[in-house]
Amino acid sequence: MQIQEAVQHMSTHYLRRVLDSYRDESRKPEEEEARQRLVQDADALADPQNVAARLNLAGQTFNDQTLYSFIAEALLEDDDYLLPLETIMDRVQSKEQAIIEESSTDSEVFRYKDGDSLATYRKVLAVALDDGAISRDEKRLLGKLRRTLGLTLRDHYRIQAQLNAFPKADNQIHSDADIDDAIKDLQRKGVLFWANHHPQGARCLIPEEIAPGLKQAIGMELPRPAFENLLRSQLTKDQLYTVLKENGLPTSGSKEDQVARILTAHLYPSEALDVLTNRELADICRELPGVQVSGSKDQRLRNIIGFYDNLRLLSFDEAVDERVRFYHFYEQLAARDRENLLANGIIGKDREIEGAFEEATRYLFAEKLGLELTAMAGSDHADGGFAHPDGQSVFLWDNKSKEALYDFPQEHYKQFKRYIRDSDQRVTTFLIIVPDYTEEAEAKAPRLKSESGTDTDVCLIRAE
Repeated sequence: MQIQEAVQHMSTHYLRRVLDSYRDESRKPEEEEARQRLVQDADALADPQNVAARLNLAGQTFNDQTLYSFIAEALLEDDDYLLPLETIMDRVQSKEQAIIEESSTDSEVFRYKDGDSLATYRKVLAVALDDGAISRDEKRLLGKLRRTLGLTLRDHYRIQAQLNAFPKADNQIHSDADIDDAIKDLQRKGVLFWANHHPQGARCLIPEEIAPGLKQAIGMELPRPAFENLLRSQLTKDQLYTVLKENGLPTSGSKEDQVARILTAHLYPSEALDVLTNRELADICRELPGVQVSGSKDQRLRNIIGFYDNLRLLSFDEAVDERVRFYHFYEQLAARDRENLLANGIIGKDREIEGAFEEATRYLFAEKLGLELTAMAGSDHADGGFAHPDGQSVFLWDNKSKEALYDFPQEHYKQFKRYIRDSDQRVTTFLIIVPDYTEEAEAKAPRLKSESGTDTDVCLIRAE
């Protein structure tokens, strides 16, 4: 959900909470003005440097930094970056409990770590925790020490749990109240929004524009499901063997075992891919739709990770109606998102996008809304429509997929006017379905209504 839609589900209090994260004004705006300001400031809100500055992880206690990161990860691992409060609490507490369980001295995750490195880090961490908290200076020192010893942040959490201090004293996990307070803090930092009027009930969300900057700020290269998908679908068993061997992990077992072991080790995707040759990375890039092959090794790494970060994979029963598959990728069809469409087998070629978009819309009106669609005679007509109960009028629509904002070109203006005027029955409404549209396009809609000759209402609507 983008900022401009998210703010429609928020009341004045929560809108102001986000505004206060970057504006210091004595006069508090009213609800609609607050919405407009957030939409106008969307680019600045989403700028990665601004996100990192508002989040200010370096200035937080280690405990707060950990909790903020876990909350952000819970949301970023959801396809829509949108969850009810109870689900976030459950995911954060489950993750903390899992880390405590992994901290057992005979745990699989420690078996393949260097014993001296673990012992050294445990001693330093114990000193840092002597006063019950890790200071900012200690946090920086520990980060440098982990890099020197080849340990991960997850290893730190496990060792902290061994010292009976993760995430809090006596290995007490964060309470519902702790997590609720942290979520409010993240709203005040302008990185989470609270959609208290969401149609499905109150939801916490990360707007799509802010998500990339937040991932960068917390050091999240890929959500776990996306990383797992990358390992399963792109790396061969021999390549997984190389990843495991180079990272000091057991190499035996099936491909499933290898993937699970990499995920358990909590390697960064860039660390896993970096052990492959530049040629192997180029081969992976060639297999991914729309991914650039040329460039340095680092660029190819970023291209592969970026592809999987943006990928939305769904599985369907083989017998499912083809239109159902189109419908589930409705927004991607509207925006001509080739990468997702090709990766999911929704299309085979670019020229199939418009037809799939039209079929998905017919499915929406016929199956989701239960309407009987009108048969269109000839070849020059709107993409679909249905008759009103009076038998004297119809509702028509037309699909226009586009990679950029829809600007209502003149040829479409003439085309739609012709559809309206040539209709045997009065067209009450003409709906134009697009990915998004410009202000110029919005201004042309009432003009078309005026020139339609039948006072037809003209509506631009986003596929979303």
